[in-house]
Amino acid sequence: MTMRTLMLLSVLTFLGCGTQNMGSPGPIEFSNVGMGELHGNGAEGIEASQQVISDPVAWARLLDKMDSVNDESSSFDLRGFDFSNRQLLAVFDTVRSHGGYAIEITGITENEEALLVEVKATAASGANIQVMIQPYHIVSIPKTDKPILFQ
Repeated sequence: MTMRTLMLLSVLTFLGCGTQNMGSPGPIEFSNVGMGELHGNGAEGIEASQQVISDPVAWARLLDKMDSVNDESSSFDLRGFDFSNRQLLAVFDTVRSHGGYAIEITGITENEEALLVEVKATAASGANIQVMIQPYHIVSIPKTDKPILFQ
């Protein structure tokens, strides 16, 4: 090979590596999969957490936990979902002693380094039913290799 060809290949390789997984900064569209409350008094064994689910095995484990007390996942909307080009984000609040609490993913923004996930937790106010709950929200986003930071 000539020196010119080697240089061209080197530049193309460098440029290809530098632009991988670089999306346009700004809001990321997401689809709601499920939002609600677990009613198992914590028996599901899910800690208050933020989760990134990138494969069907991890998803099956989470569903097994969520459905261990009540059939929670039957209403989830996963039409057209494919782990080869999408992933799931799930947020779980702590187990609460009464109703009126909620947790929600309200927005996702991409910058050069990461995806920033905005999470809003709302507290109970006024009179609420006395039942143990654990609010959750699960959304689907395009697959990314960037770090995902929950705020």
